[in-house]
Amino acid sequence: MRSIRIPFSFDVFDGSVSETNNVDTIVQQEIVNYFMTISGERAMSQQYGGNLSKLSFEINDPLILADYKQDALTTVNSYLSFGKVLDLLVVDNANNT
Repeated sequence: MRSIRIPFSFDVFDGSVSETNNVDTIVQQEIVNYFMTISGERAMSQQYGGNLSKLSFEINDPLILADYKQDALTTVNSYLSFGKVLDLLVVDNANNT
């Protein structure tokens, strides 16, 4: 399977869009795309998206984070082509890193 390389770029030699055949890279790109997309952002797939940017505005509540983790694990795997997310680490970090 071929996939467009992200970040989007053109191949220097022939001017075509850069592609990748590396399965690990393709799965990594699919995971990042899922979590960075807001639900409703894609016209023909309204349920697609991990809403990670919206989670940053939620109250730091362990129940909200646990709920997000459970929902994200079940839905992200349904959109992956070759991989499977086994676990998701959601950390409550109170700006004191």
